[in-house]
Amino acid sequence: MDRIGKHIASLFKLSEEQVSVFLSAFSREELKKNDVFMEEGKICNKVGLIESGLMKCVFHKHGDEIIFEFAFENNFISDYYSFVTDTPSAKEIKCIEDTTVYVITKEKLKKLGRSHPFIEGISRQMNEKLFLRMHDRLKSFLLDSASERYMKLMSERSDLVQRIPQYLIASYLNVKPETISRIRKKNTL
Repeated sequence: MDRIGKHIASLFKLSEEQVSVFLSAFSREELKKNDVFMEEGKICNKVGLIESGLMKCVFHKHGDEIIFEFAFENNFISDYYSFVTDTPSAKEIKCIEDTTVYVITKEKLKKLGRSHPFIEGISRQMNEKLFLRMHDRLKSFLLDSASERYMKLMSERSDLVQRIPQYLIASYLNVKPETISRIRKKNTL
């Protein structure tokens, strides 16, 4: 079983056969840096699973990008709101690095779920994980200082500092780039 298969097996407690069934409906795509995975204004009808690389989900406001989230290896990526509601996406999903992603359409996922009941369990678990991640992010915005949010990000994914420009990290944390510089300086003393 490859790395993605092992990750899926571990994440959802699946057998090798179940992983094979699940991943059989995905197609592998090679995207380049700056390629758009999901366009703003289009209905999102797909979910990606990143094998390698890095993507950003952004809202556009007055010509500025506001980072909603980053997605990297072993993360699922989609505009879940658009996916569930069949409404045009308010955000864009774009590659920060060359990215290899496994993609499944909503139609294929539904078809797979009809013929394999364990897929419903995967869907439920994905929904729960997404809800918990968004809850933690919102809670952090409401209760944590900019420094605490930065330190949490670094403790969870310290490699992101090397992979993501400071101004994008600042946007994700909803602070100015200078604030990130001050936080870094303070924490290296």
